[in-house]
Amino acid sequence: MPVEEILTIDIKPGWKKGTKITFEEKGNERPNVIPADVVFVIDEKPHPVFTREGNDLVTTKKISLAEALTGYTAHLTTLDGRSLIVPVDSVIHPGYEEVVPKEGMPLPKDPSRKGNLRIKFDVKFPTRLTSEQKAEYLLALTWHLPLVTVDGPCLSTYRRARPPKDGIHVLRRPLHLPLEAPSYASWRLRAPYAPDVTRCHVLRGYGDTCASLRLQGAPKTQPSPTCDRLP
Repeated sequence: MPVEEILTIDIKPGWKKGTKITFEEKGNERPNVIPADVVFVIDEKPHPVFTREGNDLVTTKKISLAEALTGYTAHLTTLDGRSLIVPVDSVIHPGYEEVVPKEGMPLPKDPSRKGNLRIKFDVKFPTRLTSEQKAEYLLALTWHLPLVTVDGPCLSTYRRARPPKDGIHVLRRPLHLPLEAPSYASWRLRAPYAPDVTRCHVLRGYGDTCASLRLQGAPKTQPSPTCDRLP
């Protein structure tokens, strides 16, 4: 007569898909034959946020081009219910991963140790950009340079020309200080400081947006910068 028995499996932290648990001689019985073993094989249920690669957890965040250039903060809920905030200050390029140490899966042989959390990024690129948007992205790419404010439309003499190989336009016309609130966007442009600075180099712009510059933090006695077109 068949005998029923309840088999209990204690799942250990970090067990991987394919891990086998064997109960010896708990299988079917036949006369004069040693009972077979019962073998359970671990499978992993898909998670809506994370996938597993070895001992690492991997997730993908969809972000805009502006976020990729200016910085992004990832907000995640871990598998054990904790809130995790991960600031990403680097420029996010294709293939970039932000690695958070020790936030992955426990190691099966030593659950006190963990793999890493790897955050991948899917950057949504715009199909078209306005001049203002291009200016904003230029600002994001040149954040480390001295701050200059671009104000007002270009004068008729400021016509767009093919930029030199170094990607710099230099315009011929004196630019006056101070400025009112800018009507376009704040760009960080090359404008080296020195007491006798009278020249400034304007990074290549887009369309017909440019004109007046204001060097943030300049002494009041600083002469207005003058920009000349490169030969």
